[in-house]
Amino acid sequence: MKKRGFSIFPVDHEFNAHKTAVATISFNLQEPKNQKLVESMILQAKPAAIHLGLPCGTCSRARDKPLPAHLKEQFPDPPPLRDAYNLMGFPHLKGTQAIKVQTANDLYEWGVKLLYLCYQHGIKVSIENPERSWLWGVLALLVRQYNDPLFLEWYEQLDRVTFHMCMHGGMFYDTYVFFEGSAVFTFREIRV
Repeated sequence: MKKRGFSIFPVDHEFNAHKTAVATISFNLQEPKNQKLVESMILQAKPAAIHLGLPCGTCSRARDKPLPAHLKEQFPDPPPLRDAYNLMGFPHLKGTQAIKVQTANDLYEWGVKLLYLCYQHGIKVSIENPERSWLWGVLALLVRQYNDPLFLEWYEQLDRVTFHMCMHGGMFYDTYVFFEGSAVFTFREIRV
């Protein structure tokens, strides 16, 4: 984006272990004070667009599959934490698993709050997550909870673009991205 003449202000979670391609400001985005700061920045800066890369760990469908043999010696299979009937997490979860799901749900709720800000202020938005992630169902559920028919319609009108991130310099194979219908970004569906 910077190469295309846009000013960018990347914010990432302070615990992100991945090396970012650009310098970022690191916040713990689970803390309400940091969420308020980001919301204030959005309202004051009125950006052209916002990109949300919400974490997918508890929504990952990879949890439905057993680990490869070489990893089974070191780690147990991670259990599924959600399904289509329990998008906000299985009711039987306890301990660390319950905390992980609730923490992720809190962040997803805040992500939808950011979507609502974008909707209200005409800000373009993109959301990135694996195509089969339960996150898409979680977001749809949370958007519906706003009981705002125009917001729901706006959300449902977002263009959906599927492409392989690895073809765009990323390390991951399949990613599903929502772009706002009249987005300033242009991507084509690319599959190998």
